[in-house]
Amino acid sequence: MQWTSWRFGTSSCAGITAAAAALADHPSGALGHWLDSIEQVYETYRDEMDRLADPTARTRRLCELNVVEQVQNVGQTTTVRGAWRRNQPLTPHGWVYDLHDGLLNEICDPVSDVD
Repeated sequence: MQWTSWRFGTSSCAGITAAAAALADHPSGALGHWLDSIEQVYETYRDEMDRLADPTARTRRLCELNVVEQVQNVGQTTTVRGAWRRNQPLTPHGWVYDLHDGLLNEICDPVSDVD
């Protein structure tokens, strides 16, 4: 059996929009934890993000960068690493669904056990 893992984002994600707007007072709990990770991605790519003057372009790019980071994170989990050690074919992919044109766009190269 061949396994594939996908990490999706949407081009107009409300969480990404909130993080891009640098909301300091976001909810606690699971949603707050998720927004923390988005803000961390923003901080990692702050120089690139700050060069984008258009808020829509900034939100779209942050969504893409979040998917890239999450694909890398999935490839580091013990579950995925274990599957690779057992020679199970598992390939995480990162795609963003664009709500404006209805297209599903591959954002980064798939991750494999040889990466």
